[in-house]
Amino acid sequence: MQESYLYANSSAVALSSKLLTHEKILRLAECDSVEEGFKLLLEAGFADGKALTVKNFEEALKNRLDEAFDLVLKNSPEPNSTNCFLLINDYRNAKTVMKCKYSRKEVPLLSNGIFDAEKLKEKLLNDDYSDFPEEMSQALAEIDEQFYLGNRKPAVIDVALDKAYYKNVFRLLKKSKSETIKNYFTAEVDMKNILDFFRVKKAGLGQDYFFNIFVEGASLDKDFFTSLFAADDENFLIKFSGTAYVDFVKLLSEEIKEGKAFSKSEVYCLDYKKKLLSNSKNNLEGIEPLVNYFLAANTETENVRLIFVCLKNGVDKQQILKRLRESYE
Repeated sequence: MQESYLYANSSAVALSSKLLTHEKILRLAECDSVEEGFKLLLEAGFADGKALTVKNFEEALKNRLDEAFDLVLKNSPEPNSTNCFLLINDYRNAKTVMKCKYSRKEVPLLSNGIFDAEKLKEKLLNDDYSDFPEEMSQALAEIDEQFYLGNRKPAVIDVALDKAYYKNVFRLLKKSKSETIKNYFTAEVDMKNILDFFRVKKAGLGQDYFFNIFVEGASLDKDFFTSLFAADDENFLIKFSGTAYVDFVKLLSEEIKEGKAFSKSEVYCLDYKKKLLSNSKNNLEGIEPLVNYFLAANTETENVRLIFVCLKNGVDKQQILKRLRESYE
């Protein structure tokens, strides 16, 4: 095993042991108050032994994520694989800054990505896109053009940068050594496109609208989705035979028939990707353990934040449990 993999994966395994187990997340969700939850987190060593308050809670969550982010950024032996996950912060920051720039609002506190958040903010506010990935730079220039022409909807920013992010990801993946990571993002984009297709059909927005938000680069191409628009209900599911998404499409179809939001389908997407990665999380000669730790830290933070928002607002415990994401363990 290469020394770089040994150090990165050993560090990831050590830090993974500090994350809250699924059992502790469930105990947290059973708390009767925010204060009781803070006490449980303190006992679990969540904030390195520091007492938690409403004022420092978000800072503790940020520190938790920063620790995971920094480990991956500074020690990854395969940046072409891991940068696919880290870049999402930069694209989210870009969305926030561009929306604030055009609405003349103050930019909120940003989390660092691969690029320093304050430098990214300064450059975007001054229309200087030269230091960023080509996909992001092109998207930012396209947004400026659209807003100049009068198409000033926030969705213009979201769509352009979402497409740019995945285009950036698939460019990096061409040099990735990990088939697991390639499969992960292929599934993510395929399922995003399928979910968007169902949303568009449900809203009656039409084919042109769908292809405006369609993300290229995965296994299901434009021709496939064009054929879906032409298919009748009887032959619709047949189109997905031979793909990995038959169960996903069945679940989407059921939620449409029941008139429900696609909440179960969204959870299915997350669990599907988790299983893809979990199959290789013990491969200490590859990048997967490091990525698994990074996603586990993100999932932990999302669950903890969700629980405390619910506790603060008096949400029923059973409803909290339904909203939790499955932990990466």
